[in-house]
Amino acid sequence: MCVDTLINLGVAVGTIAVAVLAIWGDRINDFLNPAKARIVLYNIDGRKEGGPEQGGTVITYHLKVVNTTRWKTLQNCRVLLTDVLRKGADGRFYADLCPVPRQFVWAPSELAPIAVSFSKEHIFDFGALWFKDAQFRPALYAQGGKFDANIGADQILRYRLQIVADNFSRHAGQVFEVSFDGICSEEISEMKRHLVIRECS
Repeated sequence: MCVDTLINLGVAVGTIAVAVLAIWGDRINDFLNPAKARIVLYNIDGRKEGGPEQGGTVITYHLKVVNTTRWKTLQNCRVLLTDVLRKGADGRFYADLCPVPRQFVWAPSELAPIAVSFSKEHIFDFGALWFKDAQFRPALYAQGGKFDANIGADQILRYRLQIVADNFSRHAGQVFEVSFDGICSEEISEMKRHLVIRECS
């Protein structure tokens, strides 16, 4: 009698465990093995596009999101600009008005959806230097209103970026600094001295 009771109890516990895993298996897996990802520098020397005959030269810059979790796909991933920090006269950085996070554009911008799923890494457009007005503009789906994240001559801005996915969120974000001295050169090897992108620790 005691053996039969133990067997029935074991079957009942097993049945409940299977039901729990069927319903909440993904959440349990995400809790025990959370997704890990970070943004890394990628194409910070830039890639030249266009030219005088196309209405002006543009140099584009990229970063990429690297998924460092084995056997896990980042689901519906996006990269958001959550803060813009502008350098003041005292050398310290102060937050600009950025009430609503803005989303960066995945590469290639002509084909990529708003959110992507991937298991290893994915590149996104960080921004572009437009020669016609000598400004660096972050590659966002929308700016508009009083929001201004562009960089002109002799300016330094810091951008706080945050990865957001269905199964991942890094609340602190990462900060990347862009400094531009206002000089535009058609030579990429020369240009990388005038516009510098680095990650701030």
